[in-house]
Amino acid sequence: MANPDIKRLVPKLSPFPTKLECFLRFLNIPYETVIEPDLSDAPRRKVPWISINRVQISDSDLIVFFLHGQVCDSNAELTPDQNAIGHLVQHTLEDHFYWIILYYEFFDDNGSDYLFRAAHLGHSDRTKAIRDDFANRVYDQGTGRYTPVEVVEKASKDLLAVSTKLGGKTFLLGTPNPTSFDAVVFGMLLAVFQARGMHPEVTDFAR
Repeated sequence: MANPDIKRLVPKLSPFPTKLECFLRFLNIPYETVIEPDLSDAPRRKVPWISINRVQISDSDLIVFFLHGQVCDSNAELTPDQNAIGHLVQHTLEDHFYWIILYYEFFDDNGSDYLFRAAHLGHSDRTKAIRDDFANRVYDQGTGRYTPVEVVEKASKDLLAVSTKLGGKTFLLGTPNPTSFDAVVFGMLLAVFQARGMHPEVTDFAR
C-alpha cells in the first residue's frame, strides 16, 4: 500500500487510505505500507493504491472490489436491501461529507491553519499552493459557498443519519462481522473524532 510521506501529527490527510487499511485489518490481510512522497508515478496520481503480484490497483473502491474477488468477500452475506443501504451511506460520506472535510482542511482559515501547523509545522510556498488548489476545488464544488454555520448544519445531518442507522448495533448493517461499509464509516469519521482543533463544532457533535 502506498501513502504520501507527509509529516503530520493528525490522522492521514485522506480518509481513503484509512478506509483501506481498516478493510485490510478487518479481513486479516497482511500488507506493508510503502512511503511514496511523489505521486507522479502513482496510478491516477492519487492515494491509495496497492501493488500485488506486480499489478498496481488504484482507488479504494476498486481495490476493495479486487480483494473481494481474490481473497474474501466481506459483503457476500448481505441482502440486496443491506447492500443498497450501505451504498447510500458510503456515498453520503464519500461524495458529500468528504467535501466538508476538505472545507475544514483547506478552505476554512482556522481549520486550515491548524492542519498545516500540525502536518507541516507551518506554511511554505508549496503548502500554500496546495491549500489554494484545494480551496478552489471546494469553492467550485459548492461547499465553499456556504457560511460556516451552514457547513456545520450539513455535517451534522450526515453524522446524525449515520448514527441513526448504526443505532446500538456493533456494525452498520447489523451483521455479525464488519463489511466494507464499516471500513468506509471508520475511514471517513476518524479525523472528525481525533482532530478537534480543525473543526471543533463538528467534532463535538460527532462525539
